[in-house]
Amino acid sequence: MTNVNTTAVNTTATAGLNREQIKKAVAAASLKFSEATVQKLDALSDKRDAWEQGAFKKANDELYGLLADTLELFQASEDTAENTKVKAHGKEYMSKLRVELTTRLGTLGVKVQKNSSTLTMLVRYVFKSDRKRAHGYSQVLGAAIQDGIKPADLANYIANAGGVEEIKRRMVLSADAIAKREQIANATNSVKADVELAALNPIASVQLATEGEYAVLLAKPSADGFVNIIGVLPEVNEALFNALLLRMAKKRVADGVVESVGQMTDAFAVPEAANDAAMVKHG
Repeated sequence: MTNVNTTAVNTTATAGLNREQIKKAVAAASLKFSEATVQKLDALSDKRDAWEQGAFKKANDELYGLLADTLELFQASEDTAENTKVKAHGKEYMSKLRVELTTRLGTLGVKVQKNSSTLTMLVRYVFKSDRKRAHGYSQVLGAAIQDGIKPADLANYIANAGGVEEIKRRMVLSADAIAKREQIANATNSVKADVELAALNPIASVQLATEGEYAVLLAKPSADGFVNIIGVLPEVNEALFNALLLRMAKKRVADGVVESVGQMTDAFAVPEAANDAAMVKHG
């Protein structure tokens, strides 16, 4: 690597030079250093390119080939079990296979959980790898199965998707998204149930002129713990009503809680003397 002796530039090389000449000398030395470093980087980049197109590509091609063969074997075993004349026989085939794989992996010191998928067990047996790595390869094959990819097309599928790690990342995000969607769906049902219950036993009642089945009150919290109603939407259509329920559900999921109507009522409960009895009555 090319080094620049800045001390020499500042002392010996600049002896007898004025400020402007010193400035030019330092600039020239800096340029020489920069160009030399970039040349080294270019050489390293060329080596990286050769590795990427050579050993790295060969390793990936071989890995994709192993994954394709594993996928083909899995699909063949699934087809065999599925196409047995008696369904119970097919289930027995897969059960025997799982027992055999578990036993053989156990002799190799590889522990298999009972809830591991058959695909994961096949991957672990082929690669003899740790659970995390096997799970990652299983995710890749699972994604290929979901997308209807044939074993012969698996290598191109993985390459076009950005590689094994990118597919694993996508599958993790997909799993998280599915879990979040289920949480929101459950929370939405909870909100709807609470709203229906609150219709029979209201949190509070306010005398206002409204036009539809539902109305929206805009309230602003105050420093004393009360909320002040500052606006009214006298009519709410179905789309807005459902959007509000969804927003309430998402808030519950984000907070990690599912409020009951009782909790909501407690939050709004205040001494009756603090409110105009003609305007607000607590249920």
